Amino acid sequence: MRYYEIVKKYNPNVKPLATKETFDEYIKGIERRVNGVDNGIFIHDYYLMENDDIIGLCCLIINPEDDKDLYDYTGNVSYIIRPDKRQKGYGSVCLHLLIEEANKLGLDDITVYCTEDNIGSRKIIENNEGKLVGQNVYMDETDTDMINYGKNNLKFVINIKESLTKFLKIK
Repeated sequence: MRYYEIVKKYNPNVKPLATKETFDEYIKGIERRVNGVDNGIFIHDYYLMENDDIIGLCCLIINPEDDKDLYDYTGNVSYIIRPDKRQKGYGSVCLHLLIEEANKLGLDDITVYCTEDNIGSRKIIENNEGKLVGQNVYMDETDTDMINYGKNNLKFVINIKESLTKFLKIK
């Protein structure tokens, strides 16, 4: 079963990232995001794969502070794991890989958010040395399915070196 079909079982309102008709425009959008063309914010998208199967999507966002809504609700990192693959360690792998990429790009810290009721994501963040530093109420009206709108949003900061030292034993 394809990623979209599996996710749609859990959330009937979800829309595909691209269709056959919109795929070229989707690729152009990714290129714009990587190059920071739209607003100086660079977004690197990654797919977590197992064989030919998409397990999750994640992205590393550079300069999110240049967009207040993005910074206040997303920070540097966004990830989603397919519902049937959750609680199997894939989220931790996804975040750890993003931390490695942030290190390669020279970042010292990254900011990560999750809603207060998302216990799984909170554990993933804390297991990667995330420290709770604040919170806000999720009011991003661009959240098209509005599943997080109005929820308490927790803000964590992960020090890259501390996280990598814990998991890779480097200093």
